Amino acid sequence: MTMESLVAESDALVDGVEPMSNAVEPGMGETVINRPSAEEPFPAMIKMDSSAGWMWVYRTDTGEPVSINQNMRVAQLAKRFPRHHATMAGKLAFTDRDPGFRPKAGMFKCMLHAESPEREQYTEMGLGVCKKSNLINRFQVTSHMEKTHKTELKAINQVRNDLIAEEERQVRRALINQNAPVAAPVQAEPVVEVGEIPAQNIVKPDYSDGQCPQCEWTSKAKKVAARRMGVKGHINTHNK
Repeated sequence: MTMESLVAESDALVDGVEPMSNAVEPGMGETVINRPSAEEPFPAMIKMDSSAGWMWVYRTDTGEPVSINQNMRVAQLAKRFPRHHATMAGKLAFTDRDPGFRPKAGMFKCMLHAESPEREQYTEMGLGVCKKSNLINRFQVTSHMEKTHKTELKAINQVRNDLIAEEERQVRRALINQNAPVAAPVQAEPVVEVGEIPAQNIVKPDYSDGQCPQCEWTSKAKKVAARRMGVKGHINTHNK
């Protein structure tokens, strides 16, 4: 199903021509929420990310499907309707089980409506309330937000993306901590008194390379013995 064919069906209905058949409610893999019909001649489209990181949840008052990142599932399902809601005040706003019904045409509300499940969050963000509640479908909701509440929509999307990114970071940290190898306990080496070190195990400095072990000074003598003597003499200057 393409947008061109949906537009053709919609135009036919507007002109008074009934299409040959109507599609049933689409499945998860499609982007069409409803085909044009006599009651609702405008198709509703929802863009669904093909990634396995996204899923559908449904509003419990209207059955409206909403796509969310799976990392936000627990937080989304814990949301409740605000006290301003006419019939569902304080009740859970979303479910991950399809309730089997959908909003009727003209029942979709603006995202900033007083009965929005995110109303408390939007209030904390300083976003105003919109009374628009007779939109035909989700497509019109998005179009309404883009035209009437462009700045607010940008702020909502930014906060949503930040929350998703933070949830994904926490998941990655948990996976890293879960797979990290357990460090073996460090055993301290036994302390040996200097007087107990056998004489044959004491390594005497060679100095044959002419390099001072305490600084960058180097003897330029050609003979090994001379270089050793030079280094020893130079070390004595450090000890004075």
